[in-house]
Amino acid sequence: MIFINPVENYLIMTFNIPSIGAMVVCLCEGVSEKRVQRAIEQGASSRRQVTEACGAGGVCGGCHTTIVEMIRQCPRRRMAAASASSSPAEASSLAIGIA
Repeated sequence: MIFINPVENYLIMTFNIPSIGAMVVCLCEGVSEKRVQRAIEQGASSRRQVTEACGAGGVCGGCHTTIVEMIRQCPRRRMAAASASSSPAEASSLAIGIA
């Protein structure tokens, strides 16, 4: 599946591999979207950290843009950024969905 980000004008590629029932982000290493997402949710905050955590992005670099976009879009990362830039009271209301 190919996604085009019109604002930043680049392609995000993932591949559906029916035999394993997963979207593959890194073809070179065969790393699924779920494994990359898990690495990000467990604290990987850069493409290099994702590569260290799960191996995605360590060979040809074709998936680097996809990995960076996944990091940027991770809900937990957005929540952490919101709490870092707001007061403790605002951060706790964001965390429970009041704001």
